[in-house]
Amino acid sequence: MTAGQGPVQTFSTDAAGLYRFPMLNLGVYRLSVSAKGLVTVVAGKLERCLTLAVTPISNSVVVRTLPQNLDGVPGSTAEDLAVLRPVSIKEAIRRMAGFHIVDEDAMGLNLNIGLRGLNPRRSQRTMLFEDGAPIHLAPHGDPSGHYHTSVGLVEGIEASQILDGPQTVGGVVNFLIAPPPDRLRVNASAVVGNRDYRYFSGQLGTELGRVGLMGSLLYRKTDGVREKHSHEVNLAALKSVIRLNNRQSLMLKGAWYEEDSSYSEGGMGEAAQAIHTANLGEGVTLSTNF
Repeated sequence: MTAGQGPVQTFSTDAAGLYRFPMLNLGVYRLSVSAKGLVTVVAGKLERCLTLAVTPISNSVVVRTLPQNLDGVPGSTAEDLAVLRPVSIKEAIRRMAGFHIVDEDAMGLNLNIGLRGLNPRRSQRTMLFEDGAPIHLAPHGDPSGHYHTSVGLVEGIEASQILDGPQTVGGVVNFLIAPPPDRLRVNASAVVGNRDYRYFSGQLGTELGRVGLMGSLLYRKTDGVREKHSHEVNLAALKSVIRLNNRQSLMLKGAWYEEDSSYSEGGMGEAAQAIHTANLGEGVTLSTNF
């Protein structure tokens, strides 16, 4: 095995016929495989000699190794989220390397992600995915993150770059939802805190033949960190994975999301909006999306 023009390293199979490559540094390697013959020895006596036929798939194989320490690789695994226990999705993303999160509300209802110095306003330059499907309401016309996956449903987060697609110059963030289990499984959690914070979530999943089903319910309510910051969120989601064969599957998803909050996307309360509208002058209105 060679690393570019570097030294050649030789490895042999173990008793189980497996190759192991210990102590490899980060880099691109060229792997060459050869075999002259196979000798079987039992109790110190040569029993037989077999010829090992190697069928080449290609002349060489390029092996890419990841660093042993993955702290600098963007992403959050299920184990990371279990330890962190984030209240909002922005807390989970903030710890990922290279991300710039701008706070707008304490509970993370409005998500502002910035990468590479780009404007983080509503994650307009970062494509948001859920299980590989875009969740921007209008990726081409209005690439604003008016909605993002609730942290209670997220099993992991991936971050990467792609060449094609709208609004991907800053990269993509993919929220991974837990797949349906292979047997009946129920998960439930409840959190109660000050300022009337209430959080309840539950998941029920099973597999029926080639069809896996996962249903999720989520409820969150709080008075917020100050007046006019109360909100209530209700979510119901259903995910189905149908195995067509050993290599192909079909995923079907549906969700109902309702948010009742007393402040706008700009952070202004209803009273502040009324004053601001009056100051704009007669014949001019302030348009706010909810």
